[in-house]
Amino acid sequence: MSCRVVQTLNGAAIICSRGFRGVSPPCWECPRPGIFLCDGLTGLATCDRRLCVHHRVNAGIEVDFCRDCAVGIGFL
Repeated sequence: MSCRVVQTLNGAAIICSRGFRGVSPPCWECPRPGIFLCDGLTGLATCDRRLCVHHRVNAGIEVDFCRDCAVGIGFL
């Protein structure tokens, strides 16, 4: 998930979103658009590697893993 700080009339706000506009950065494993983020845990944070539709491991509704995280948890 990516977050950004936005200035408002009353100060600032932090906006976090999995969505994006425009061209997505490339997949972790290939040059296709990385429209999914890995939800695997690496320590205390999520992996967040960008994944294309061909390289994601779908584990349920809005739950996707990269191959490394899927193997690490025994999903593959």
